[in-house]
Amino acid sequence: MKRRTIALVLVWTLPSVVFLAATGIVYSAYRIPPPDRLDEAERTQAIQSLRAGLEDKPAIPCNVRHDAEGPIAVTVWYQGRAAVRVDATGADVGKACDAAADLLRKHTSIRAFPDPAELSKMRLQVDVITGTAPLGHGQWLFDALAVPGVGDMMAINSGVEGIGLEWAGKGWLMLPHELVATKLLTTKRPSAALQDFAMGADLDKLARVLAARANQTGPIDKNKMFRFRTDTFVEFAGEAPIPLYRGIPAAPTLSAKTLREAALEGGRFLVAHLAPNGRYIYEHDLATGAQTDPKSGSYSMPRHAGTTYFLAELYRITKEPWLREPIERAFAHLAELMSNGRCARKLPDGTDIDCVLDRTERVAHLGSTALTVVALAEYQRATGDMRYLPTTKKLAAFLLYMQRGDGSFRHL
Repeated sequence: MKRRTIALVLVWTLPSVVFLAATGIVYSAYRIPPPDRLDEAERTQAIQSLRAGLEDKPAIPCNVRHDAEGPIAVTVWYQGRAAVRVDATGADVGKACDAAADLLRKHTSIRAFPDPAELSKMRLQVDVITGTAPLGHGQWLFDALAVPGVGDMMAINSGVEGIGLEWAGKGWLMLPHELVATKLLTTKRPSAALQDFAMGADLDKLARVLAARANQTGPIDKNKMFRFRTDTFVEFAGEAPIPLYRGIPAAPTLSAKTLREAALEGGRFLVAHLAPNGRYIYEHDLATGAQTDPKSGSYSMPRHAGTTYFLAELYRITKEPWLREPIERAFAHLAELMSNGRCARKLPDGTDIDCVLDRTERVAHLGSTALTVVALAEYQRATGDMRYLPTTKKLAAFLLYMQRGDGSFRHL
């Protein structure tokens, strides 16, 4: 074979070989296999053992003989907050659960709880550590050839992986959901000159968080930090524990039944967040319990109309009686908001018009009024109540007023 032919072959193949080799090396060095998850019976056994420890009842040994790469972490949730966390190790998952149950049984915060009956309202989350790998270091080829800082920025799969620290012969874990809660996964600034550019995990700050957990006041060696994956599941009262991925359960199989159930669950959430004055509580932090004030002067009529439109449609289709009163309360408040008269007027031909204009706005948006018309029409269709028909006609007249001769609309 001629030298020229050999050179051409190398030019075309060598880069691919190098890149494939580098990919294979990095893949083998940093990949954490997906967890070999516990089945439903094994998850149930684990929760039963831990629940007995939480409520200080006779021990229920966990017989799950499933190997685990590392410890298990048990989080006790109460009223939307992580109240207690214990970590335990064992020869297998069952032994680790038994050890964690013993820690819960002896935990001073739990035993000092003012009302022991409240323990039944607590929910247990279990994270079984199934695999570990380095962060962005520890592989000679990657360390030698990678652009500095890339390993730090791209090291963590958000919501799937946590980070840990081996320090003084003990492991300290920051679970995937805890890591997301730090809000440090997309805050790394690669360049001091580009302060607005942030990408990837800020390992320096995360190292300080882990150092604080390890009761270390000085800096720690980031080479002692590692990534891990978990098999996560959470207790569900009266049913089997639910496996989680990125903190959420698997989506149900799509069917008419599951769609109906999901729509009704959404309706229950909205009704639960409808204040006595007919306004919606738009934001609710489930971790802290903080909610927006339904009496605030700043309130969006279009959002109110769109939300109530869904409830009216849900009532029309399902005829669930618990929906009727909240819908009427919400529409009564919408009528109250619209009665400010800021937009109501007569056209030269005597037609009465009205539009949706929030207190803080000076310009009426066509879409806001259109959405409110749809909501009021759905209310009338669902309930047969005609009380808002005059208002609906005025809003519809405004829509026609905003239409141009060619059929298009002026939107403002």
